[in-house]
Amino acid sequence: MLELITEFLKSEEFKKQMKFMVETLVTKVVDKVIEEKKRKKVIKKAGDLPDGSASTPDFEDVSEYFLDAGCENRLASRFMNYYDGTGWMTKTGKPITNWKAFADMWIDRDQEKQQYSEPEFNRL
Repeated sequence: MLELITEFLKSEEFKKQMKFMVETLVTKVVDKVIEEKKRKKVIKKAGDLPDGSASTPDFEDVSEYFLDAGCENRLASRFMNYYDGTGWMTKTGKPITNWKAFADMWIDRDQEKQQYSEPEFNRL
């Protein structure tokens, strides 16, 4: 059995199969890299608003916005991490051009969650 395997590994058929598999894998990797570069170009172009300001904010801006709304810095950090991870794209794949609108949704949801999770105590 070992001889058969060794013989097959030395055969031209095995070499052809391996070459095909490697070429296929390399092609897929190259396609993914090209796709990612195109996606980043779209994000970069979408990030430039008509007035010249960038749509992707700095953490300091996000943190200040959340703190002004009465939220903890932890929520601002979660917001930044989430949208950095998506490349500042919506769930439908469109670039985010107004991050404050999305931040407002996070803030509203957090405040609603706090409102319903806080126990109410009767004051005497």
